[in-house]
Amino acid sequence: MPALKQADRPAQTLAIAFGLLAAYVEQAGLFSDHLAVAMGAIVLLGAVLLGVLWPRDPWQWAALIALWPPVAILVRGALGGTLADDITRALGDGVYLLAVSGVGALFGAALGRGLARRRG
Repeated sequence: MPALKQADRPAQTLAIAFGLLAAYVEQAGLFSDHLAVAMGAIVLLGAVLLGVLWPRDPWQWAALIALWPPVAILVRGALGGTLADDITRALGDGVYLLAVSGVGALFGAALGRGLARRRG
């Protein structure tokens, strides 16, 4: 596995911000009727944006964005005493968000590479 590059720090920060935003939406109960759609939209938007702007390592953006909502679920479960119930939810959300962010990052990277070829 290649090491994370210093030049990618702004993109890494942006990816973490999108992931934390998705975690906040999930934890705050915003869009409660359409929670999966709202989290998926945030994750997809972030992954596509990062894939277009930094198309070299789309796997990195997918992982950094999708990591935070399941971590927030597990932390809240550990602090609230409901960890056993929240593990299944965190795993389900994690798989869903990783799939969405992976598809988005790959699509964005393909789009970004196509735009780069067209410009240069």
